[in-house]
Amino acid sequence: MKIQKNRILSLASDQRGLTLIEIGISLLIVGLLMMAVVPSIEGVTGVRAREAAGKMTGVIRYMYNQSALSGQPCRMVFDLDQKAYWAECTQGHFVLNSEREEARDGAKSDDSAEQERLDRALQDSSTFGLSEDDAAAMQAEKKRILDQAEFADFTDDTVGKQQLPKDVDLAVWVDHQRDKYTKGKAYLYFFPQGYTERAQIYLSTGDNFYTLKVSPLTGKVKVAGEELELPKDLE
Repeated sequence: MKIQKNRILSLASDQRGLTLIEIGISLLIVGLLMMAVVPSIEGVTGVRAREAAGKMTGVIRYMYNQSALSGQPCRMVFDLDQKAYWAECTQGHFVLNSEREEARDGAKSDDSAEQERLDRALQDSSTFGLSEDDAAAMQAEKKRILDQAEFADFTDDTVGKQQLPKDVDLAVWVDHQRDKYTKGKAYLYFFPQGYTERAQIYLSTGDNFYTLKVSPLTGKVKVAGEELELPKDLE
């Protein structure tokens, strides 16, 4: 009877030991799986940024060719707050300001107050020594030029509004800017003569960085897997 009891206790002990070993193996497997999942998540986010860079590269090249073939000035609009971009074109004549845009807190400085001051001065004919009729004619001509140069959405099924993934951040530097913009809107212009602006467009997610470097003479885009510095000649 005593021998039988010892056998039962020994069997129960062996069963408890096997259960603990199984639990230990299960925890080890779970730990290994968790270690494998973390790099996989980082890989997915990296793929998203890389895919966004590839798609944007194609749009830039397409709009460069479109402007040259159509004879219309075009531009890409980057909405940095909404993480979106799209294309626009105009029938009118368009010339960029020769001075680089000033920035404040990562966005273009607000120059609406200066524009309002100029409009009031233009409306006051005495400022320029003009008659009321001449001032009215000047205002009408200004409106005509602005209307012609107004950009409208580029209606083409090939290039629609593009929305970046939520985890992909966007920043833009273009040659008419002094600094890289991280807020507001930025514009990359294309001209019928077959050139565009120097530009560096930054896409990032986590530790994954991609810089799209645009060539002004060819419209070609080189993608670097790092955050490139701005050109040295901006001072």
